[in-house]
Amino acid sequence: YAAELQSSKYCLHFRGDTTTSRRVFDAIAAGCVPVIISDGMNLPFAAAVDWHSFAVFVPESELLKGTTHARMFFQNLLADRVGYRR
Repeated sequence: YAAELQSSKYCLHFRGDTTTSRRVFDAIAAGCVPVIISDGMNLPFAAAVDWHSFAVFVPESELLKGTTHARMFFQNLLADRVGYRR
């Protein structure tokens, strides 16, 4: 798991059944840019941490538009950000 994170540029994180996820912290520690797919995830330390400076946020509605749309959305989104946040 750790080796996969360290070899990845981006790590997808879907909203779960808790308000925070250890997976986000694992990704950050491994140098992987978190791609947070959620319409309402409560991020820890939001008042002190500028999450938008190092994470990518994707509305859940983008994935619900279909596979082809989601693939194009991610390709366009991430092509502009390779190396930007890492």
